[in-house]
Amino acid sequence: MAKLYSKNTWTDEVLANAAKYLVKDDNGDTVYNQALIELATEVITAGSPVNALRMNNIENGIDALDDEIVTLNNGIDALDDEIVTLNNGIDALDDEIVTLNNGIVTLNNLLQSGYLLSNIRIYTASNIWTKVSGLRALLAFVLAAGGGGGGCSAASGSAAAAGGGGPGGVSWKFILAAALNATETVTVGLGGPGGPAGANNGTNGEASSFGSHLTASGGVAGIGDAAGTTVPRIGGSGNDGGTGSNGDINWRCDFGQFGIVFNTSSSIGGSGGNSPYGAGGRGRLNNLTPQNGLGYGSGGAGAATANSTTPLAGGNGANGLVILYEFM
Repeated sequence: MAKLYSKNTWTDEVLANAAKYLVKDDNGDTVYNQALIELATEVITAGSPVNALRMNNIENGIDALDDEIVTLNNGIDALDDEIVTLNNGIDALDDEIVTLNNGIVTLNNLLQSGYLLSNIRIYTASNIWTKVSGLRALLAFVLAAGGGGGGCSAASGSAAAAGGGGPGGVSWKFILAAALNATETVTVGLGGPGGPAGANNGTNGEASSFGSHLTASGGVAGIGDAAGTTVPRIGGSGNDGGTGSNGDINWRCDFGQFGIVFNTSSSIGGSGGNSPYGAGGRGRLNNLTPQNGLGYGSGGAGAATANSTTPLAGGNGANGLVILYEFM
């Protein structure tokens, strides 16, 4: 928003000597030349003199208020952008709920078709799966790791706000036993570390997979931010979540939020993206340690600094997850 007020600069009139006046009659003829006029009435209470110093103080106050109005309006615009981003996130979560409901329907159909769930294997670290005797089918769920949040540099009188990391992608697949090898490699991706202290990007989360049957890519890391005096502004960008591939159901869960600098004394880091099994690290206000991704597959939060000389690292993304449902 442009400034509304243009201030004036007042200057005092300077006379060569004490003020004297010409006194003229109605005809314009000079009656007195160089007359010195003094107030004869007693002054009970002296008034405030009007001079350039006082007028310029008023002008400066109005101009500073105008700057504050511009800053507040820009902050409102930034919050409007954040509301749009949050609404988009709500839409993405709504899509995720639909997808999960579809998965529940698929599982119910399996149970009704004569497949009996015999075991659920949960992997929080990479391992080897071995086919059991009598297995008829397997339903595999793969969740990749979350990306790390961005780091921030710091400087007195400046602020920075980094973006949050995206969550890992998701893939579901129903696999008949005949298509499975005697053993399959279970890969659980590791969460991306947050960006080191300073204006450094985080690291992407690692992919998770089950053999060659299905895989999901890791969340993309949040972008770091350098301290600056431009306010308000959007800081480091949050980034997309990973995606599933080769499954019967594949989707991207969410995305990391961008950081916001309100003024040189107030900023907030972008939150990490949510996954089905973990909440993204929460973006925190100036100079507080950003939160790591929670649970599994979620993104780490971006850092935020304000009027500080201590740079901060971003939050770490959470590790992935693989769940195998075995049917006899």
